Amino acid sequence: MRMYFHSIPGIPSSLPILKIGDPVPEAGPWSVAKEGELVKSGFLKFLMGQEKKREPVVRSTMGLEPERWNEDLGSNIQNVGALFIQMVGREASVRCDHCLAGRGIFALCVVVDEPGFPQCCGNCMYGGKGAKCTILQHGQTQPVSVPNAGVYGGVATTGMQTSAAPAARLRADITASLDSVIIQLQQLSTLQERQATAVADHQCAVESASSALQAVQSRVGQSLPVRYNDVVRVRNSIQATTRTASRVKSTSEAVAFQQDGIKEDVEDLRVRYA
Repeated sequence: MRMYFHSIPGIPSSLPILKIGDPVPEAGPWSVAKEGELVKSGFLKFLMGQEKKREPVVRSTMGLEPERWNEDLGSNIQNVGALFIQMVGREASVRCDHCLAGRGIFALCVVVDEPGFPQCCGNCMYGGKGAKCTILQHGQTQPVSVPNAGVYGGVATTGMQTSAAPAARLRADITASLDSVIIQLQQLSTLQERQATAVADHQCAVESASSALQAVQSRVGQSLPVRYNDVVRVRNSIQATTRTASRVKSTSEAVAFQQDGIKEDVEDLRVRYA
């Protein structure tokens, strides 16, 4: 599934930012300003059929651009699910440890109380971090058994209290946590490939702009008239340079964010299972 930002007049091209003291915005144009192919995820089909309660809002410190969101949403169906959880779920009465620590991209800790589906909050699900969500520890939802839980990246649905769990439960918990890290590593590889492509495209655009400028300078140096086509070429090449530079910036931010998430999860694994 792919979902894109629209460039329709009057439709926001980025998610709203929630600052301290701001009211949570109601569901508005953004929640319907998307297009997507048919998805095979039962969880997503359920979420997409629910009433939209609010706009998905990000932390004021994130500063993400639409291009970055397109990367994240287009590369991982879990991220799309996390976005819909933010729009249709309920705010957790007790936020999970991840959200309390100010981590994650979303400003709210939102969950969906629906038996048979992942019980982690949308913030933890985003980027494949559902296995570390402590919502179940807080006792806000009933542990349920989720068929084909691997589809959602090994989201833990039977609790995270491993200190008193039998060996089998501990192994399952560790496996789910490692699955989450593996998924993030795979996503990181994809993002790094896109970053490399963006850098190469930008280099080509810079070379093209330099060539176009040199052609104009040469004609001026020879006291020849500057042709209209030469001016158009310079303009187009400069615009291409700007676009590709923005692409490099957004992909670089995506890679850095993914790397930070992996570091957090690996550190959590070290602390929990040392």
